[in-house]
This record gives sequence, C-alpha cells and structure tokens, in this order.
Amino acid sequence: MNVTDLLEGPDRSAPPRRKWRRLLIAGLTVLTLAALGIVARFSQPSTGQQGADNPALARQEARAALAAFLAAATTEDRATRVMDGDKLLPLMQAHYTAREATTLSADDFRDPSWTFSAPAPGLIALECPRDRGLPPVVACFKKCDGGPWLLDWEIWTQSLAGEFRNFIHKPSEGEHTLRARLTRTGSGEDMTITVADPFDTAQTINFDRLRPDLRLLYERDLPAAGTRTATIQLVWLNDSLTGTLTPALRRHLCWGFPGLDGQEPAPVEVNLPSRHRPPPGIPAVPQTPPPAVLAAAPVIEDAITSAVRPSSTGALTGHQPAAASVLETAKK
Repeated sequence: MNVTDLLEGPDRSAPPRRKWRRLLIAGLTVLTLAALGIVARFSQPSTGQQGADNPALARQEARAALAAFLAAATTEDRATRVMDGDKLLPLMQAHYTAREATTLSADDFRDPSWTFSAPAPGLIALECPRDRGLPPVVACFKKCDGGPWLLDWEIWTQSLAGEFRNFIHKPSEGEHTLRARLTRTGSGEDMTITVADPFDTAQTINFDRLRPDLRLLYERDLPAAGTRTATIQLVWLNDSLTGTLTPALRRHLCWGFPGLDGQEPAPVEVNLPSRHRPPPGIPAVPQTPPPAVLAAAPVIEDAITSAVRPSSTGALTGHQPAAASVLETAKK
C-alpha cells in the first residue's frame, strides 16, 4: 500500500465480477421475499373457513344469515338461504301462501339450551324464546366447503308451528316426521321409550309397545337412562272397532338431524319365526310332488280345460258337464 492509498482511502469501485455478484444476491433476495409473501397469502384460510373455526365469528355470521333470511322479500329469495332450497321451494311456496310470515328479529335469538348430537365447527344453533307457553323458535345453520351459512328448514318449521306439541294434543291420522330426543328405560319386553321435543322438553310421549326391530335397535344404540337426538316417524292409528286413535312409533330414520349431524343406524338382525318354516324338531314337508302327481298333471289340466269350456250341446241346453266327474274320470 503506497502513500496515495493512505491519503485517498481504498478504491470505492469494485471489480466488475464482484459488482455482478452483489446484484445477483440482491435480486435473489427480493424474489425469495416475494415468493414467501405469495405463499403466506394463499395459505391463509378463506373468510368462510375463518368463520367456521372461530366460534364468535361463526355465530356472528350465522346471525347475519338469519337476518337476511327474515328480511327476504320473496319466497324464492328465502329458498336460496336454506339447505336444499331448490328442492324445498314448492313446499315453501305452499307454506307461505297458506299463512302469514311470522314477524321475528334476529336480535332476539340467543344461544340454545341444548347441543347437537355431534358438535362440529360448521354447525350453529340459535333459538328465540316465546311467551304464552309457545315453544322457542329454533334456527339451525350449517356451512359446507366455505359456502354461506344455510338454514335447516325442517327444524325451523317444526319449532315455529309447534308440530311436536300439535301431534300430542291434536291427534290426527297420518304420518308425522319429527326431530326428537329419545330416552330408554328397561329392556326387552319391558322397554319404554320416552320421546320428547328436543326444543321444548316439557312435551313428551311414552311408547312401551315397540316392534322387535326397534327394541333391538334402541337396546343396542340408546344407553339405559341416557338420551340421544333422533329423527323419527310417528303416526296415529285408527282402531276400526272402537274408532279411537292410538299413537305409535313407526320408524326410526336416523340418529341426530338429517343434513346436520344425522347418522344412519346400522341394521339390526331380527330372527322372527317364519310362518312357512316348520318348528324345530318337525320335518319339513317335501316341496317336490311325487311322480304320480307329476304324471297325472297334464291329464288333470286337460280335464279342467274341457270342463270349463262350454260344449255345443251344453250351450244349447244350458247344461255343463260337472268338473268333479271329469276329474275323477281323468284320475282313473
């Protein structure tokens, strides 16, 4: 190093090769940061997913969906805000044609006193209490694949119209598909199933005469003295002799509520004695006829045909040959 270097300092101009290396490193750094930003942006969950994973935000979004449903001006607009709205549109049109829309506010709905059978991030329930002994109005919502929160129309109408209460206190023939809460006491022939309105537990009805398959199903899947939500079909049967109506539990459709947390029960095997099967210890009657009967079958068939077909003489005199005598002749 000479005197000039000490006075003027080191040369600020780097060699060309070192300058290109610095530029290359700076460019790669910028590209790396940009790529990381893009990945971070696209790896963030969508707004819908954030709403499903955040309970407070999910409840806020469901309440906004309820307000939009209540504020809809047409039935067609309401149908876009319910589950399977395209299929339920004719039913919804008939529903709103026959009655006036109930005035409700989304601000009056609060957290329910019950929970789903299988709670999940994409399920929200809200209920609105009513006075004069009316059951609460229940709004259940479900979000699928980041879509909007959609209302369960079946639960909405059941709670709004008090269908469970009407089934108990206003008997009428016909099938009634209801969301319910089941409780079992006893087992076997001594089993009793208590069916309650899941949204108004004061409304209950007991069934102690069940089909064998239902008894086996509830003994297997319904804990003793426990409860489970389910969707069932109830019916009032009319006694033709007395003219009285008797309630019956006809079918078990699923555990939970269809479309929300519904689960199809596994089939149960019922070993009922068949009327065509002989009791144990008694040999079965052979199904193949003996050879003599097989040989005589064509002759008997011809005899029956001749006996049924009127002859020319019989047609004039009104006399027909007796089928029994012809069959006896054929057998000989």
